[in-house]
Amino acid sequence: MQQLLYLLQSITMLQRSLGHLPPLRKRAFEKRRASKRESGIHVVPLVFKLPHDILEIVWSLLTLSERLKCIQVCKTWRSQLLGSPVMWSELSGNLDRRLKRYNIRGNDIRRVNLNSDPNGIDFLLDMKCANIQSLSHVYIPNRSVLVKFHKLLRFTGHALKSLHVDTGASFEDILSMIFEQCLDLTQLRLFFPIHPVLPVTPSTNTITADSAIAVSMKRVVDLDLYFTDPKLYPLTKVLPLFTGLRDICISSNFWPNRDWLTWIDETFPAWQSMRLGERPVEEKLHHTDYRSQGCKAFACGPGWVSEESLLYLLEKYGSIMSAFQIRDTFGLQICWIIQEFLIDVVGSNLRSLVLVRAGATPHGFDMDSILDRLPCLEHLVLWTIRFRRATEVSGVCLEHPNRSLKSVRLVFCHGNTTQNLQRLVSRFHPSMQLIWFNDVENLSAEILDSIADNVSSLDMFFLLQKNLTSDMVQRLADKWQGKRLNSLTIRRFGLIKSHKKLQEYVRRKLPNTDISIVRVG
Repeated sequence: MQQLLYLLQSITMLQRSLGHLPPLRKRAFEKRRASKRESGIHVVPLVFKLPHDILEIVWSLLTLSERLKCIQVCKTWRSQLLGSPVMWSELSGNLDRRLKRYNIRGNDIRRVNLNSDPNGIDFLLDMKCANIQSLSHVYIPNRSVLVKFHKLLRFTGHALKSLHVDTGASFEDILSMIFEQCLDLTQLRLFFPIHPVLPVTPSTNTITADSAIAVSMKRVVDLDLYFTDPKLYPLTKVLPLFTGLRDICISSNFWPNRDWLTWIDETFPAWQSMRLGERPVEEKLHHTDYRSQGCKAFACGPGWVSEESLLYLLEKYGSIMSAFQIRDTFGLQICWIIQEFLIDVVGSNLRSLVLVRAGATPHGFDMDSILDRLPCLEHLVLWTIRFRRATEVSGVCLEHPNRSLKSVRLVFCHGNTTQNLQRLVSRFHPSMQLIWFNDVENLSAEILDSIADNVSSLDMFFLLQKNLTSDMVQRLADKWQGKRLNSLTIRRFGLIKSHKKLQEYVRRKLPNTDISIVRVG
């Protein structure tokens, strides 16, 4: 407990050193310190009394730019930070320009983000980095950079666990180059242009099932590939060599020429998350929030799933699906498949549901029945979805026993009634992360009141509604007064008058909220 108090006090002192102390408190602090000096009392900041291991913890919580500011505070901090392995454990940005003047030990560097700067490879080579575990956003525009990258892999390949490369080399050549040096790589992300432009000297090790390269490929559990056109690459020949895959992402601007969903399921039966198509809806689908032991998470972009393969997936894994996210032009048949799956097949494991449709839904979704069957749902996105109108029920909607929803986004949703929205709000968790309403039919002041009554803490509230009046905005601000609301964004409300006065009113009611009110139309 005493060490925890020391840690909190040291962070306060650190903020003062970085210049975050308000001017009035800063002057009062300097005045008390000057009076102590005049009385002969030697003032030693508490942060200098902390043990070195506690300071290491504090510095590890700071970004590189903040640590560079700490170096300029005093000689003690400068000597301690420059001599600490925490100082240079994580680097990002233009490395050669910002850090060239410092005496950096290459073996202290663990995680590097080059931000697509080819000159960063030269910096890492000069430092002779041999212990890099994560290397991301490596950009290889020409052959000279490719040669340098190959040289860097010889230094640090034995320690690499995660690698992200944007390259113009051929698919098989870049894999040979990587896995000849990286023997324990577990996460790999590769981006390829439309045509390979950087041919590499053929490797002595060909990619076959019994080669040394294939042994290293078996250790990869997370693979993310982006192709401008996957038909130009021998995916069906090389991908089966990644026998240990659990998280699979294949992205492309072009629609595929085969049923990838069925093929991946047959090739990698132990998969846990699968993302197909051009930048699927959820980037971090395989995050631990949506994945648990024995469950499946699936996301798909337009054109990558057929009715037969979708039905095959839902019948086989529907009861253990933890995330289901699909963006497509739903036909009538697929709409029925999805709805029947959500109502009858799905188990209690589904935590993320995303339905994004390009165009009007041919028939309404029965969202009341769907939500009743999903007691653990936390993340909900409905885009251009039409609800099936339910029979209005008189009386107040009681609090739902499963208040699990933490993130809700409704965009261009129509056909819903006030009762539908009331039932949805009753599922809101007391501590919400996101509420996003964009042109939602029948969103009234009573619904906004229900949100304020059910939710006590909210990170972001976004409203883009045509029927939003100034009275509704003022009422919303009154309801949220005294509660934690980090961000409030309001757009597109032509009915609101006295825009500046309204914004001042909301700021007075919610002084600790980041407010953005823009009048559109």
